[in-house]
Amino acid sequence: MQAITLRAFSLTLGALRHGDSSGEPVLALHGWMDNAESFTPLAAHLAEFDTVALDLPGHGHSSHLPDGCHYHLLDNVAYVLAAADALGWPRFNLVAHSLGACIAPFVAAVAPERVTRLIMLDGIGPPTEAADALPARLQRSVEHTIESRQRLTRIYARVEDAVSARLTATKMARSSAELIVRRSLKETEGGFTWRFDPKIRLPSPSYLSEPQVQACFEAVRCPALLMLAEAGVPHVRAHAEARLGWLQRGVMHRLDGDHHVHMDDPEPVAAALRKFILHSAA
Repeated sequence: MQAITLRAFSLTLGALRHGDSSGEPVLALHGWMDNAESFTPLAAHLAEFDTVALDLPGHGHSSHLPDGCHYHLLDNVAYVLAAADALGWPRFNLVAHSLGACIAPFVAAVAPERVTRLIMLDGIGPPTEAADALPARLQRSVEHTIESRQRLTRIYARVEDAVSARLTATKMARSSAELIVRRSLKETEGGFTWRFDPKIRLPSPSYLSEPQVQACFEAVRCPALLMLAEAGVPHVRAHAEARLGWLQRGVMHRLDGDHHVHMDDPEPVAAALRKFILHSAA
């Protein structure tokens, strides 16, 4: 594994590179509050591929956005394509978990000539809501943004304390949480604090509508695989069948496990991913 940095416009994106640099290119996008380490267990079983796991903006070792800016979901599309440009990849496979799987279908929709295959791990596009929900959502977002100026960043005496805090919010193996948390921490006076941008916790000022998501899914041209965790996120299971039907070449593979099954039990995930990449015609 090699730690690298990539330029995406004015941002620096941290990343971890695994496997064979001459192999099939795989760009990996992690979930919300996670980072590039979330693909380390999986990449260990995919040594024949050239896998680059990004830290999305505001996460891991990547740049933070300036104060007053929001982390809009669709802005990540340009950052992902800029990262692929920095790697010199005209075409690549896209593997994405959770938040990453909210972003990845839009990347495939706007750059169909570049994304050869789309693999989504317990995620299939973003949550949506009706247009008339916007005023209340925007009000809540603005209020939280203003209030966030007074919030203090928590300090943990030990790394283990931060891992325990993460496990209270997410059901996953402790070893998986440790990988993510260690990359998310930095030393400070009195112990450790989070490296990620606190603004990524702010509520979004707007959501897309379901027809907008449908239009983008219908624009995806490449083969697409949804790996659905049986004990994963309810939102994903609720939307899986309908949204999979919007994809021109979409298939589903069910997995036993929780939302972070690709970390907790990576071998069956890697086997299904390898089969899909090697045997589905781009």
